[in-house]
Parts: sequence; C-alpha cells; structure tokens
Amino acid sequence: MSHSPEPAVADDDAVTPASLQSAARQPGRVGLLTQPPRFWNLAFTDLWERFSFYSLQALLSYYLLYDVADGGLAVSAAVVAGVVGTYGALAQLAQIVGSWMADRLVAPKKLVLYGGSLIALGHISLGILPGFVGLFVGLGLIIVGTGALKTNLAAILGILYDADPTMEPRRDAGFTIYLAATNTGVVIGPLLAGLAQTTWGFHAGFAVAAVGMFLGLAQYCLVYKRLPVGAAQVVRPLPPEGRGTIAKVVSMLVVVAVGLYFTGALDGENLATTVGIVVVVVIITYYTVMLRSKAVTAEEKTRLRGLSQLSAAGLVFYGFQFLIFTTVPLFVTDSVDLAIGGWEIPPAWFVSASAVGSIAASPFVSALWNRMGIRQPSAMSKNAVAFALSAIGFLILGLAAQTSTTVPALLVLGCLIVLGIAEVFLGPLLFAMGSKCMPVAFRTQGLAIMSLSIGGGSVLAGIWGGIYTHMSSATFFLTGAAVCAVIAGVLRLAAPANHRAVSTFE
Repeated sequence: MSHSPEPAVADDDAVTPASLQSAARQPGRVGLLTQPPRFWNLAFTDLWERFSFYSLQALLSYYLLYDVADGGLAVSAAVVAGVVGTYGALAQLAQIVGSWMADRLVAPKKLVLYGGSLIALGHISLGILPGFVGLFVGLGLIIVGTGALKTNLAAILGILYDADPTMEPRRDAGFTIYLAATNTGVVIGPLLAGLAQTTWGFHAGFAVAAVGMFLGLAQYCLVYKRLPVGAAQVVRPLPPEGRGTIAKVVSMLVVVAVGLYFTGALDGENLATTVGIVVVVVIITYYTVMLRSKAVTAEEKTRLRGLSQLSAAGLVFYGFQFLIFTTVPLFVTDSVDLAIGGWEIPPAWFVSASAVGSIAASPFVSALWNRMGIRQPSAMSKNAVAFALSAIGFLILGLAAQTSTTVPALLVLGCLIVLGIAEVFLGPLLFAMGSKCMPVAFRTQGLAIMSLSIGGGSVLAGIWGGIYTHMSSATFFLTGAAVCAVIAGVLRLAAPANHRAVSTFE
C-alpha cells in the first residue's frame, strides 16, 4: 500500500479485550492502538451490536431445529439451513437500503441510533412473543435495524480517518482492530446466550442478546454529539420530486414479493436460492450503475473493476465461513460428541470458536502489515491465504468425519478456529479497501456493496446447507476443502493483475 511503513509494534500492543479498554483510556498513546478520536467508542458500539447479532445467530438454527418439547419450533433441517442463510443475507441486503437513506434522506449518525433501537426491540420481541409470531416480528425488526446501523457505523469510522489525514497510514490497522473488537462481541455473545439457553431456555438467550444491544446504544450515545460534521450530513439530498419515484419502486417490490410467495419461490427450501439470485443481481446492478455514472471519474472506475474482483472473492469466502450457522449446527446435532471431561458444551458455543481464532490472529497480522508497509502482499494475495487456510480447516474436519461416526467437540472447535484465522486475511480488507476506494458519489452505498458480498456468502451458506442434507458430512467437507484450495491457487495467479487495477489506492 502507498503509505509509509509503520514503526515496529511492541509486544504490549496485542489486541485483546483488556487492551482495547486500556487503549480507549490512553488517547495519546503512540503505537498500533493509536487511532482517531471517537474510534474506540464506535468500535465498542459495534462490539455490542455484534454481541447481540451473533447471540441470536448462535441460537437460531437450534431454535428452529429442536423439538417443541425442547423449546424449539421443530423445522426440517433443509428448511433451517435455508432460513438461517436467508436471514443473514437479508440483514446484509437491508444495508443497501440503509446506506442509500444515509446518502439521500437521513444523516448516518441518526440512522445508527434508529437502527440500534430497532435491533433492541427485535430481540425483546423474540424473548417475549411466542413461537413463529416472535420469530417473524423479531427477525423483521433486527433485519431493518441492522440495515440502518451496520454500514453507516463503518462509514462514520471512515469519516474519522478522512477528517484527520495524519491517521491515514493507520487505516488498515484500525479496521483490523475494529474487526478484533467486533469478534470480541462475537465470542462473548454466543457464550453467554448459549449458557442462558441451556440453563433457562431459548427466550432467556434472546434476552441476553437484547441486553447487548442496549449496551451498544449506551456506548454510541456517549459520543453522538461529538462525531465529525460529515457524520451529520446527507451527501446527496433527494429532491422532493424523487419521493414519488421511491414510492412507486417500493410498491413494485411489494407486488414482486407477493408474486414470488404465491409461486412457491419463497418456500423454506427455495428461499435461499431466490434471495441469492436477488443479492447477485443487486451487486451486479450497483457496480454497473457506478461504472456508468458520469459522477465517477476514470480513475475511480479502474479502482472499481479491481474492487469488484475482491468483492466476488469475499462472497464465496463467506459462503464457506457462514457454514458455521447453517451446516455446522446440523453436523453438531447429528455427529459431534459434546462431552468434554464429563461436561457437555452448549451447542451455541461453536459459533464463538471462529471468532476466537480471528481475535488471536488479528494483533499479529495487524502488526505484520504495519511493519511490512509497502512490502506487504497485495489484497488478492491475502485473499488467497484466507482460502488456503479454509481448505486446511475443512480438510481436517472431513477426514475426521470420514474415520469416525462421532467427532470430538475439541477437534471441531480447532477446525473452526482455523477458519477464524483465515478471516483475518480477508474480512478487514473488504471494508478498509471499500472505505478508501469507493467513488465519492457512492461512498456509503459502496460500503454497503461490500457488506452485501458478505450477505451473498450467507445465502450461499444456506444453499450449501441444503446440499449437506443430501450427502455424507465427510464428502461435504472434503469437497469444500478441494474447492477452497483451487480458489486459493486461482487468486494467487490473478493477484498481479488485480494489484495493477487497484494500485492507485493500495
């Protein structure tokens, strides 16, 4: 990347939950953890939002899968995979709407506040409303709230760096730390929610998720009035005559949704495929609009072409990552021995394993990129490493499933930790690159496209979860390992050309 190499990072700069709190109290500290003012408040807001989101994600498959007598809804395995994958995708798809609103209607800082409030209400609905009523109302509110909050929070983070050019060399490291804070919430949330669920039932677990979001709102409100001016601005206000057009588009979408419902395209087993097609069409449409827009310069279009390749790689990568929500619960229920030393691990805890790997690797990877400076690998080369590590994790899991009908919980946890380490080489890049290189006219919406790549991965994981129900677990995971290995090789070969396309901002 074009910035100067960072100074060596001391050992005490490791990114841990304790060091995050310590750094937040030491704004003048020089080192890896030195970031723009308000950075840490936003990081902790995201931490608690992810705490709540992944608390629910960890419980959702089991809630749908378990028998009614066990507090669940007794839904079939194939439908569970599709519904969970689709929920994740819709939460990402909603971010397109939220980012568009930030560009045209409502300031980003306000949308983050509104979104957090809706998420909290959604978790409360899941906790107090019975059965499918609570499921639909709760998930609906969380999807809308996540759409308003997630991308706009990341956009405000980017505005912090834009407002202070001296912090630009720390942007990549900052987003890696941001991911570490996020994953801290991803770890703690499922641990507490899973423990609450096994002790008091699913609704207690949903209540834990609600508490997390309220803590996130409290953290955000502390700095709400002190955020940069850019966070309170609508970049391209929608003219009054445009509101009629929006109403027509919304009406058309409602008609299409109703039509899809009556044709069976939104049935449980078809839902993931239908939403997947929508996600891919939206991504392609957005890139096409940006590439053809007169508001986008020739240099920005060159960047976009390179970024689209990274976006596609991210979509496929998260298709494998999010198997932890769609396929791993099915695998755990049927083929994993949960006993560890006479104690049975809560099933929801497997979601935390991937985040543990990410947290453990993040400080070392972040420090490495800082030390290497302009000598660090290109973005696509880093993506290749992510796929190679994923191949290793799936290979071990597949071999274990092939040699025994019951796989030890510790082995499964180890493989998921490897997948978490893999994410460090790809996840932060999606937002760090997007925050730097999206066209100015589409900055916030562009960040939503990067998030939508993750959403596409979620629905892809739902589709693959349905496939899992028709083959042995060993065959499924070994096939995944082979696909990841091939993609890693392709990305490594394509890295030089991609680097030339994005070299203006790397």
